[in-house]
Amino acid sequence: MTDTLSARAIIFDTARPRQFEMRRFEIPAQAGPGEALMRTHLAGVCGSDLHTFHGRANYGVVIPGHEMMGHLISVGEGFTDAMGRPLKVGDRVVPESTIPCLRCPHCRGFGSRHDKLVDYTACESYKLWGATPLSDPVWMNGAYAEYAQLPANAQMHRIDDDVSDEEAVLLEPLSVGVKAVLKAGVSLGHAVLIAGPGPIGITCAIAAAQAGAAHIIITGVTGDESRLALAQELGATGSINVLTEDATEKFLSLTGGRRADRVLDTTGALPAFDLGIKLTARNGVYTVIGGYPKGTTLPVPVELCLRNKIDIRFSHNGTNCYQPAYDIIRSKRFPLHKMVTHRWPLERAQEALEDLSRRDGRHVKVVLQC
Repeated sequence: MTDTLSARAIIFDTARPRQFEMRRFEIPAQAGPGEALMRTHLAGVCGSDLHTFHGRANYGVVIPGHEMMGHLISVGEGFTDAMGRPLKVGDRVVPESTIPCLRCPHCRGFGSRHDKLVDYTACESYKLWGATPLSDPVWMNGAYAEYAQLPANAQMHRIDDDVSDEEAVLLEPLSVGVKAVLKAGVSLGHAVLIAGPGPIGITCAIAAAQAGAAHIIITGVTGDESRLALAQELGATGSINVLTEDATEKFLSLTGGRRADRVLDTTGALPAFDLGIKLTARNGVYTVIGGYPKGTTLPVPVELCLRNKIDIRFSHNGTNCYQPAYDIIRSKRFPLHKMVTHRWPLERAQEALEDLSRRDGRHVKVVLQC
């Protein structure tokens, strides 16, 4: 192996919306101790990538993307997966989207309570793939690249041979759905309302079905017909078009008159919050997952929540839930590969995001072939 590799990556200056650039870098071909180098196969396009693409986040100059899978081409001594098991050249892997410091009180669990899931993204100095500025020498720290340099603290998950690349690249969004379901406390027999039929809404439906929910109703708007249909192939038991149907009446008809024990809001839209709170049952839980625009204030009906004993919770990542998400993939219970609806080559990443920006309901998960 040569001392360096020539690697292409998409570069994005977050201060200049909708302007991707392909650059070529020289990176070390040999990983250092406790580190590794991954050849990227697929990179998933997340809704947060789309927000950044349109100038709604400012991270500086970055390589975008935090959903990725590939195989290891160089492994330094002591590099392990998230379970502490050694990894080797040739292993197919998925890195978690967040790289914790593993030293601060939050990473070590000192800030946790019995009623909170441990979440290392409370880390005081974590790094996020796709949102960490490039440094000199450049660190290949985003998914939209031919290679990814994996530091010692990267949380890795080995992928078995019976799991396809398309299934593997869905591990990150599926872990988000699993975590939301766990934080919401979805369990056997619950009636669940999921707002939004995007990738996270669909992964919430999958996780809710795995948890044993009796009714899983997902909402969308005109144009979402194919997404709503796919959601019902992947765990949802019914759907509602909130623009053409009376959402409350339809939900109650689908659940036999029951309100939602758990509501999972993936939309980041205030009308969905208003509807969801009104449909939440007594002693229910409303969980916000969707990213609201910066500065948004939720109009919480305090008297209603107090009287009906409604909890409001927040969940926005998949930390510590990759393994149960991977167990769902391995079970083959759900045809997850159907979520990957569009594939684009890496060099056409800008076209891919422009196409996704049309929001015409054709897309579920868009991936880049790296």
